[in-house]
Amino acid sequence: MEVELKSIKYAAFASQETSCFSATVFVDGKKAGEVENDGHGGSNTYHPWQLKDTLDAYGKTLPLVKEDWCDEPFTQDAESIISDLLMDHLAVRDYVRISKKRILYTKKGMQGIYQTKVLDAASLARHLSTPDKLFTAWNADKILNLLPEAEAVAIMKEQA
Repeated sequence: MEVELKSIKYAAFASQETSCFSATVFVDGKKAGEVENDGHGGSNTYHPWQLKDTLDAYGKTLPLVKEDWCDEPFTQDAESIISDLLMDHLAVRDYVRISKKRILYTKKGMQGIYQTKVLDAASLARHLSTPDKLFTAWNADKILNLLPEAEAVAIMKEQA
């Protein structure tokens, strides 16, 4: 089963204890319903409500998940599936937005993502055209702007 979120609307300003968002849920390429959360700490709301049951059943077929904040591995469910998809969407959105104006990189032996000041398009292109100089000058391990988007986003999520 393939689950996707489309038409995502995310309101960071309204997200308090949970993410405030709404999205259309597609299962195997077909619209299955809608999901939303008001951002005040409650569970997601699913329309139609059977969508939650479908995603819960699908979660039971997936491998157990081990997270740092939880001692025991847990079974995935509708909440974890939707949350992971939303966080993936936000990570891609942030990477795309930031990498248009800054060079993002990791340093050898250091944790975290480093970034340049805001650069105009010409300066950004000029710097990225000479990556050997950047690796040397900044003691860079990886320059995320030069990696495939999926790999760069994975590194950002890992370092966050």
